[in-house]
Amino acid sequence: MSVAAARNALGAVLSAALPTFVVFPEPTALDEITKPTLMFERSSVSKDPNAGQRVRIHGFNLFVIVPQHAGEDALDEALDDVLEALDEAAQTAWESADRRTYDETYPTYAISLSTHSVSKE
Repeated sequence: MSVAAARNALGAVLSAALPTFVVFPEPTALDEITKPTLMFERSSVSKDPNAGQRVRIHGFNLFVIVPQHAGEDALDEALDDVLEALDEAAQTAWESADRRTYDETYPTYAISLSTHSVSKE
């Protein structure tokens, strides 16, 4: 599975689990955020040292973004919803979530996560 396929598959899982969120499986310029939004950014690809040559670990930053006027409670609730969905996603593990601001405007958490795939033969 390619990096793009892994990112898109995880985006599809989160879209199904979080129907009130907008999900962008790749970095995208956003004009205005009007509802909770998720955006992926690839951070790494590596071999799984315990699983052989064909198993890859895909690292991503997943940005959880809420409208500017939504406030900290809305951001925290969105983060909780996303972490619960990630906990249920197969072959996926999140490591940490760090508070940030997206585009110098929008309250954001960046979740560091990884997912596994098997490469083509």
